Amino acid sequence: MLVSLLLALCLGCVSHLDCSNIGKCIDGVCQCPFGTSGPACADNPCHARLADGQSSTILKDPDSTPVYSFCNAHGICKRTTSDGDYTCDCLHGYEGLTCDRLSTHDDHENCRTYTDGEPTYCNRRGRCVENHCECYVGFSGDKCQDSYCDATPNEHYVDAFGNPQWLLCNAGGECVPNGDGYICSCRHNFEGEFCQSFTCHSASNCHNGGSCFYSSSEIGESQSHCVCREGFFGLDCYYNMCGASSSGEDTPLCSGSGRCVISGNTATGVALGTCECNTGHYGSFCETFNCDVTRDACNGGMCIVDAHGAMRCINCPEFRYGLDCAMNPCGITDDGTICNGYGTCVDDGDTAKCNCHSGRMGETCNVPDCLSSGNECQHGGVCVGVMTERSVTGSTCECPRGYAGILCESCESGLEMHTQYFENGTSHKVCAAASCIFDGDVCSNRGNCTHNSLSDRFECVCEAGFQSLNQQCIHASCPTLEHAGVTQVCGMGGKCTQEGDSWSCSCGNGYQKDSKSGICWPSACFGPGQNRVCGGGGECDLNAYTWSNACNCRFGYTRSAGGSTCLISNATIALSIAVPLLVLLGVGAFCIYWFVFRPREHRKLLSAAARGKGQAVRLNDADEIRAVFGEGNRPTI
Repeated sequence: MLVSLLLALCLGCVSHLDCSNIGKCIDGVCQCPFGTSGPACADNPCHARLADGQSSTILKDPDSTPVYSFCNAHGICKRTTSDGDYTCDCLHGYEGLTCDRLSTHDDHENCRTYTDGEPTYCNRRGRCVENHCECYVGFSGDKCQDSYCDATPNEHYVDAFGNPQWLLCNAGGECVPNGDGYICSCRHNFEGEFCQSFTCHSASNCHNGGSCFYSSSEIGESQSHCVCREGFFGLDCYYNMCGASSSGEDTPLCSGSGRCVISGNTATGVALGTCECNTGHYGSFCETFNCDVTRDACNGGMCIVDAHGAMRCINCPEFRYGLDCAMNPCGITDDGTICNGYGTCVDDGDTAKCNCHSGRMGETCNVPDCLSSGNECQHGGVCVGVMTERSVTGSTCECPRGYAGILCESCESGLEMHTQYFENGTSHKVCAAASCIFDGDVCSNRGNCTHNSLSDRFECVCEAGFQSLNQQCIHASCPTLEHAGVTQVCGMGGKCTQEGDSWSCSCGNGYQKDSKSGICWPSACFGPGQNRVCGGGGECDLNAYTWSNACNCRFGYTRSAGGSTCLISNATIALSIAVPLLVLLGVGAFCIYWFVFRPREHRKLLSAAARGKGQAVRLNDADEIRAVFGEGNRPTI
């Protein structure tokens, strides 16, 4: 350290190593981070260091933005004047110049607990006041060890005592006292012991401008949910995150000095968000600003500490405003372009505004008037008239669901642009979801990919004579195959195509059409020269068709040596020969009897009757006997 200091004083720095391995070396001069000072950044009363997970190699890049940790992550680094010393303001329960140790005062001893092996106070569920724990709502016990209301920690929000934000009752109700503990008192449309079940029926059931959707897949124990506006969370959008205003005011998220990102979800699907702050901004909502943390924190302005100890930037570049000179209302680019080149920027007190040229509108004149030539709305968008502060009158495009952009020229998030080809040879670009794409075609080029508001998903709406099935629009005459609970058009490896006025299956390589059903099957299911699956004597096992023995044969058939077809068994062949022969023999014997022996017997009977000899006669010859003897001369039987 001493060598680096002497080199920095005498020769200037060569690398970040000469800047105490915490600052950047730029043009031979150490650029020290907030909380440090001196020619080699050696004065470091706040124990500033690179945040966990960052390597010092980031300091080699002059354009990088390192993230630092101060006061051993147990306090906030502050200074009271522009040239004053830095000091650590420790979190509750910590002490020392750099907040490096737990408080040893007697008034904290009875509150001490351990969380994951680390010393804490009141199990991070309360604060220590006069040597005893004052528990947050939802907790009780000497050290807040008893938990109620299904409390879930959100570690992305930590208060001044180092405790996380606790989400109670699944963000669906209020945790209220009940005897020695607490219970959940659910809001309207929530049910369950911990308000874990929610049902919305309309947008009026969703707070802060949310929309109600029914869902086929459960979120927690709910079959419907609210889709929340940015900055709000909870199944009914009741709570705000990232500093969003619940009063209806248009308050920027993260104090306008950062961006709100979804950082996790609770077990019931409630999204949790946290602020990622711009350079120099800190706090849960980026509400704290230290402008000398880096040289560019003022975006071209000058960093000062005012008489109240607050940091801010002054002497902002022209048309730059705000605490950190980051507000750029006229959209000035690095090359000096103002209002996108379609207007002039005029000062308006604490801000500025663009005066747009004719045919342009928007905050930075970035929106073309859709009534002007060449700026027509695309993809079915509707041009509507508007009035704004930036242009007296104008018009803008209202895009159908699935489309976005100034002129509806692009797709919403989650959708992609595809080309639909039509029978008459025309085509056009459409935005479609994956649920509408099959084999590269959008709804088989026979329908539209349309948003279903009830299911909150995109699906094919087919033209007359076609039906939606498995991301396709298929003709009603196209054959289908049920396999493993899925309906397959034309079976496996097939596609239903039009030939003249009729539709039939065309099979891909490695597949063959069954002549009876018209469905495509793997070629392994057909014997040599055959056009019936398994020779018409069995079923093809689709789970094993890539191997041998693909056919499962019916009774009377046997599997061929290769397993690709079913052959009539030898027993069946023998029966097919024997049965007709036996039938033929029976018919022949009957004919011989009927036409040869039977007439002889009749003649004998007639001859005997003529001679008057008594003879037993068969009953079925009675009619002939009556004809010979007459009704009154019937012989004895």
